[in-house]
Amino acid sequence: MGVLKDNWTCLSQSEPSSIVELEEILRKNRNFRTIEKLDFGEHGLEKPAQAIARVMGRDGKIVIWGDYDVDGVTSVVTAMLFFRALGYDRVACKVPDRFSEGYGLNEASLRELIDREKPDLIITVDAGITASHEASVCAQLGVELIVTDHHSIDPDRLPDCIILNPKLHPDPDYRELCGCATILVLLRHMARTDPGIAALLSRDPAARQDLWYTLTALAGIATICDVVPLNPVNHLLVRQGMKCLLKSENPALRLMIRECGENQGQTCEMDVAFKVGPLINAVGRLYHAGRVVDAFLHGSPDDLVEAMHSVNVERKGIQRDMIDEALEMASTLPASSFYCLGSADFHEGVVGIVASRMVEELNRPVVIYCDGPICKGSGRSIPGFSLFDALCAVNVEDPDILITFGGHAMASGLSFRQKDAVRLQEMLNRIADEAFTSDPSLLITSAVYDCQLPVSLLTLEAADSITTLKPFGNGCPAPLFRVRARALDKGFYFLKDSEGRRTEVPGHTYFNIQGPDGPLRVNFFNRVIQENPENIDILVTLSSDSFRGRRRVALRGVDYSFDDLVM
Repeated sequence: MGVLKDNWTCLSQSEPSSIVELEEILRKNRNFRTIEKLDFGEHGLEKPAQAIARVMGRDGKIVIWGDYDVDGVTSVVTAMLFFRALGYDRVACKVPDRFSEGYGLNEASLRELIDREKPDLIITVDAGITASHEASVCAQLGVELIVTDHHSIDPDRLPDCIILNPKLHPDPDYRELCGCATILVLLRHMARTDPGIAALLSRDPAARQDLWYTLTALAGIATICDVVPLNPVNHLLVRQGMKCLLKSENPALRLMIRECGENQGQTCEMDVAFKVGPLINAVGRLYHAGRVVDAFLHGSPDDLVEAMHSVNVERKGIQRDMIDEALEMASTLPASSFYCLGSADFHEGVVGIVASRMVEELNRPVVIYCDGPICKGSGRSIPGFSLFDALCAVNVEDPDILITFGGHAMASGLSFRQKDAVRLQEMLNRIADEAFTSDPSLLITSAVYDCQLPVSLLTLEAADSITTLKPFGNGCPAPLFRVRARALDKGFYFLKDSEGRRTEVPGHTYFNIQGPDGPLRVNFFNRVIQENPENIDILVTLSSDSFRGRRRVALRGVDYSFDDLVM
């Protein structure tokens, strides 16, 4: 149907003639369901809360062990800010180095940390659910371990320790909490049920209120950036998080809001996903995410935010080069059901982003890895094919292939020996081939849109009505509309070099179309379109932004078709 998707599937055959009809269509299409209050209950909270209280009661040392992505960083910051608010200074944190240590717990780093910090208790955040061996190391060394993690559970690698994982919750809506939300649930429980902690927080009511604003904002940011499903629980959490983001006095969060530019007074999930999240992630991808934690915990973050921008520009350049190389590699290979693409020149910090782009290009599950004696990579999948289950199947068939792996259906990290790369490719390709042979529809790409929208409703009023459904994301997609319009002209946005200077290389395309009150711009990001049609049939999202103090309609193109269109 379109250039980018095989099929365009319409959810509603009704074409709205008013904003009221538009809202009715959108709510019906999503089976929109809300809850009034977040209530995790007591499920799995009592044991970790009691263990933490015991250690604090004897003035024991606590170490928070996190991860280097947005969810991991915000989880560490959440725990550290909470203990700081209590005035408990016998606490430290550990964010692994992406390149020398990798994701999660590992024995060498764990032993080094225990030897240096002498902790009585280690609390993992956004990590640890498969760390069965490392849990046994902690037990041997007399260190208590609490694992708080939201990732998928592999019973064969479940650590023997206290575990808080929302996947074990009896209510399916609470099973999709991210790592930061999981530790926040535990800390809220402790503040509510422990009289001593409640008393410490009550010493300064204003500081207590700002603490919860800050921690809820961090959980909202992590929920967005970790792309967990926006079911009713996460939908409310993000909505609350965005409100708290505007209220928090935390200096680092205030600067993050400033990065949202002219929209900072109404910062939304799209600002977080495309402006704040990439800045936080960029530091951990290319350098060390501990610098972001330090900015939240220790004074002025101004220098770091400035550095984030330069690091993010550097990351974009590396990413472009890797995508080009990966596309060239894939073009030389036979058609495959699963692609494992590696190079010694690939940057370990960007493999996940590149894997996502390659899935878009190839419509197949993809693993991108840094080639070396020990290959480290990241995989992304297509809907309907669980990458995590595929890796579990590999591990069952041959436990010696994968050194480490973890993640979920759509994204996983892994490491393996260089000598096993071909064998791993063959096994994953066979598993994927069997799945696609059994269900060929998995390979049919489809864009699902809400309805056809008349040009007369491409207005600020319609965009404002859509915001009542926010936040949008995984599981609650931004409304998508089919629009047939007359193209007035076309242009390109040009890429920037590593110094931030404009090049002559086009990276994005825009069309100006005839709107109800004049020209409207439709932006197709990361897509260079060579055609110059008079009329266009497009799938777009509808929102608003601000430019030089003036609000305007914002249209983002998702797919397009120019063939045989008659206006």
